[in-house]
Amino acid sequence: MVFPNLNSSINRTGRWMGISTYGISNPIKANATYEIIMDVYPTIKEFTVTGGIYHNNKNTQTYEFSSAFFTIATSKENINKWTTVRRVFITPTTLDETAERALYVYGHQSKEGTAYVRNIKLRRVS
Repeated sequence: MVFPNLNSSINRTGRWMGISTYGISNPIKANATYEIIMDVYPTIKEFTVTGGIYHNNKNTQTYEFSSAFFTIATSKENINKWTTVRRVFITPTTLDETAERALYVYGHQSKEGTAYVRNIKLRRVS
């Protein structure tokens, strides 16, 4: 996946760039610990990849990320090379397991530049 965050060049600063997993089998459970693993190749320092599990809150009946969210900020040591990164998060107890859930990965909420992402894996830890 490529996030070419060069939006100001087309007068669209902050334009959405992401991918989601809607429409596939969904084993995401409430109150569970997950680890997301991916390879990231940034072309600038401080490129940020974000994402999480977008889900229905069974108490408010609204869709949200809440605690099921991650942020990966790259550093100058990672410029122009593949780095495997891992983040752990816990899904909330209010996650509605009867409603559709999706994993999102975004690449538009950082400084302008390009980042590549590959080998995205989500695994349940507990």
